[in-house]
Amino acid sequence: MDGMFSDGTLYASVSKNYAQGYGTFWEPYSSATSNAFHEQPPLLFFLQGLFFKILGYCMYTERIYLLFAAIINAALIIRCWKIIRQSAGTGWLPVLFWFTMPVTFYAFINNLEECTMSVFVLAAMIHLLRALHTKQHETIHLMLAGTFILLAGLTKGVQGMFLLAGPFLWWLCMRKNNFAAMIKQSFFVAIIPLLFVTYAWFTPEVHAGF
Repeated sequence: MDGMFSDGTLYASVSKNYAQGYGTFWEPYSSATSNAFHEQPPLLFFLQGLFFKILGYCMYTERIYLLFAAIINAALIIRCWKIIRQSAGTGWLPVLFWFTMPVTFYAFINNLEECTMSVFVLAAMIHLLRALHTKQHETIHLMLAGTFILLAGLTKGVQGMFLLAGPFLWWLCMRKNNFAAMIKQSFFVAIIPLLFVTYAWFTPEVHAGF
């Protein structure tokens, strides 16, 4: 449909402004009357702004962006399922459950930030599963998980960073390692976000933006 929830319209507007050269990454621009837009972190506006630069400034650009995000979400859900089940044969089933939830198609119809945030959350989940479930290059995958958790946070804020608790919840529910190992795993997940927080604190432009 052509209509869109007001938040999604606002996000598309800020993204389009960024594509046209108004504002910066850390100082997104809303309008001449409100100037800077700091209600949300800036990563969505940068990514959607790239689509506006490539595809043009029409009302269907954000729809194409959201279709692209939906396809990536579905592929990542199947990948998570494959790691857990060691088979992708029934990967369509979790995608079906995800897609038929009203909140899912409401979000994708209305250009909500969760559509982009969930891409990074699912990518982080894949690396957590590889580290904690299949024990593949644990430290590398934990740090990659932390990187994607940071990107989720740069999209939606602290709501996107709940998987920082992943190693603790894995330890609490599965009890496949000891408490000390869980603390070590949590450190490797958190190190990239902590380094960014340190950078943001001491960089005036980034600090002011947040």
